[in-house]
This record gives sequence, structure tokens and C-alpha cells, in this order.
Amino acid sequence: MVLLSSTALWLGALGLIFYFFVKRITEWQRLRHIPGPFLAGWTDIWLLRHVIPGTLCTKLVDVCNEYGRLARIGPNWVVCGDAVEVQRIWSIRSGFSRTPWYKATRLDPEEDNVLTELDTKRHHQRRAKLVPAYAAKGLDNQERLVDEQVSKLIDLIDRKYISSPTTVKPCDMGRVMQYLTQDIITAVGFGKPAGYLDADEDMLGILETCESLLAPGHIIMFLPLVRRILESGILKPFLPKPTDDRGIGGLLGLIKSHVDTRYGDSKVHGKDMLQSFVDSGLTRPQVEAESLVTLFGGTDSTSTALRMTIFFLSTNMSAYRRLQAEIDAAVVSASRPIIADEHVKRLPFLQACIREGMRLWPPSMALLPKMSEIDQIVCGQAVPAGTYIGWSGLTVMKDKETFGDNADIFEPARWLEAEPEELKKMEGVYGLVFATGTGWECLGKKLAYVELGKVLFELFLRYDFSMVNAMHPFDWINHGFTIHRGMHVSITKRES
Repeated sequence: MVLLSSTALWLGALGLIFYFFVKRITEWQRLRHIPGPFLAGWTDIWLLRHVIPGTLCTKLVDVCNEYGRLARIGPNWVVCGDAVEVQRIWSIRSGFSRTPWYKATRLDPEEDNVLTELDTKRHHQRRAKLVPAYAAKGLDNQERLVDEQVSKLIDLIDRKYISSPTTVKPCDMGRVMQYLTQDIITAVGFGKPAGYLDADEDMLGILETCESLLAPGHIIMFLPLVRRILESGILKPFLPKPTDDRGIGGLLGLIKSHVDTRYGDSKVHGKDMLQSFVDSGLTRPQVEAESLVTLFGGTDSTSTALRMTIFFLSTNMSAYRRLQAEIDAAVVSASRPIIADEHVKRLPFLQACIREGMRLWPPSMALLPKMSEIDQIVCGQAVPAGTYIGWSGLTVMKDKETFGDNADIFEPARWLEAEPEELKKMEGVYGLVFATGTGWECLGKKLAYVELGKVLFELFLRYDFSMVNAMHPFDWINHGFTIHRGMHVSITKRES
């Protein structure tokens, strides 16, 4: 009897090994014609090797340079570095849809949000309910609220971070820009700023906690089994709760407290994005889910765009001085104390700097995979149904066929000097930064441009910027969003 049991166990183990072997062979054969790193054809370990340290975004550039515009990076993964093909795949009627990869960004295993909804029809229906809030329809105070927070940023810099020829008071741009974007979104989203700029610190440790969760969240995206366990709700008792004092739980509690004020017998009617969500017909759990997306979906990306554009300008003195000359000429007729958004839109070189900054370092560089239910041809290669097709943001945005031989360089003038047909092509590719013209276009694009224009205008009007450590200006990791460490900037007041 013991012998039979032992034999059965051995046969079972051998059967299991044989099953996984056949499964691996079958997976490898599906995409064997698409070149890529050898290990990537057999296991997701190759992907995880670069996801874990936060360097996948730059490694994908190396892969596309070595293996071509379409390369295999996993058993069921390919990456596309071809701008035209990415535009086609992301287009509204392309036949491609989101993959389950997106589910890993869902904090509540029982409630989807606009970023995690996979069904294209339901996604579009939810977007339609959210668009009025993000477009500021009926919210005529939004620009004023932005202006108030920009003024607070200026006050903070004047109060604590003005350097002199003999004294350097380094400003951590990585943190301060997060404080700004968080205060802006809480002001326009919930009617009251969180107060980061006033305190000049990460109250409750929310920002630090969210940054610490980016890495595990990114890793889980590439571990389907772990992702399914999280989606099942088994671990829900161990997830952060609104009753927690700090971290993600504290953030959930903050969201819930805001939402609670809009329901019940003593509900208040605000003039903000949250009220627009409530009035749109979303359920209460959906309102809470979308409020969380509002709070962090765009603030990280906008703060990254701001600090990287300031950094890039500090490396190109001709662009730096040209921008300040345009600002100096415009301030004569600009509204005070903060320039109006309509005026900012009419400043061509400032707008070129914004585009160039986000082109050279896209605020979000996640793979954002799409898949098709039918076989497709991508970059001339047959891609079987169900294959995950991600993009290499840095490869696409530094495409020399689109942006010229100096595509690796921060040169805002390219946007003003290009011929009409060239400019149209550049704008189409650059639009992928916000997924413009696709079914997944960034809802916060309008507000992001308002923030970028106003902040850059007012800062370069008043100050000069230089990196404290020119040889090593900052450290960074990227888990979809970029985290900057040690981004210390010396800020001096401009001479009148």
C-alpha cells in the first residue's frame, strides 16, 4: 500500500513537471518568430529583473534598439517602439482592449475605477460620467483655486528656499512639486487644499507610503497568480482600512470623510469635482473609487512633468534665456498675481518647453499593454490573439524619424521651426503622452496643462534655477510613475 502511494506521488509529480514543460514549450512557440532576449521567451523573470529595480523604462529602449521595433519581452509579452503602430493599437476602433494587467492598480478588490475597467463599453460609459468634472463644466472657480496654490508655492520658496551667492538653501524639487500638485487637486477636487505647502511636509506620511507601494504594485502587475489572489478578496481583511491613522489607510479615510459630507440628511453641496461625481449618477462606492484616482492618478505625473521640465531647462541655457525673454515680454500685459490660463496658451515658446519636457521624459512610462481577441499584424509580424502588447515610451518619444536627428536632446525650438506636415506628425506622436485621440485619453489633461503653464511662467519670471549637484543631480526609479530622490535645486531671485 505504501509502495503504491509512493508510486502515485512520483507519477503525479512527473505528470505535473511534464504539464509545465509542455505549457512552456507551447507558450514559447506562439511568439518564437519575434526576436528578443532569450530568457524572455521562457519566463517572466526577465521582465521582473528590470521591473524590481525600477529601470524597465530604459531597458526597453535597449531592447528595441537591439531587436527592432517589435520585440519579445515575456512568454506572452511583446513591446512596441514604433510610434505609428502604437497610435494604431491605441486608436478607438483598433480592435484592441485593455489586459488584466491593469487590475493590479485597484485598491478595492470589489470596485473598479476608470483606470482598471477592462470592458471597453463600461469604461466609456464611466468616462462619460467623469468628463464634466475633469473638464470643469459648471466649476467656474477652478482656475482661481489653482492660482491660490501657485501663490502658496511662491510664498514657500520666498520663505524658505532663496539662496544667495554665499548661502545655498537647497529645495527638494521632488517633494515640493508633489506638495503643489496635491494641494491643487484637493482644492479643485474636494473644495479645500490638503495643506502640504503650508506645512512643507508630508502630513500623515501619505506621500511616502504611496511611493513605497509603487514598487510592489508594479511587480504584482507581472505576477498573474498574486494578482488573482488580490482580486479574489481573500486578503481584504489585511488591506489598508479607512480607520487607519496613517499611510494608505489614512488616505482612504480622508477620501471617505469627504464623500460622507455629500450624502445623508445633513449633506452639503460643494462646487468641486467630487460634487460633479456625486451628481453624475455614479454609485457611492464608485464615487469613492474615482476620488482616489483623482487624488493620485494625475498628481504624480504632473509633478514629474514640472520638475523634469525645470531640470531640462537648466541644461539648455539658450532655451532657458529664450523662455525668460518671452515671459518678461508677456508679463507687461499678464494678469497679476498669477497669469491667466488663456494668456499662457498664447505663449508659443513656453508651450514648446512643456511639450519638449514631457516628450523627453513622459510622466507615465508604464507598459500599458493592450491585446486583441483575434490575430494581428504589428510591425510586419504576426501577433497571436491574446498577446500583451506594451509600448516603450522613451523609444517612441525619441524617434528620430518623427522628431529629427537630435531627438535625444531637449530642444523646444523644434516645435516652432518644424514644417506643417512635420509638426502634425510630431503632435500626433507626442499626443500619446496623454493618450490623446484614443479611447483611454487622460481625463486630467486639461488641468495638467493649466498647472504646467502657470507654474513655469511664474517661477521663471521670479527665479533662476540650478542643480545643487551638477555631476549627480538626482536619483530616480520608475514604476510607471517616476520617483525622484535628492533632486536638490538652488533657487535665486532674478535681478529686476
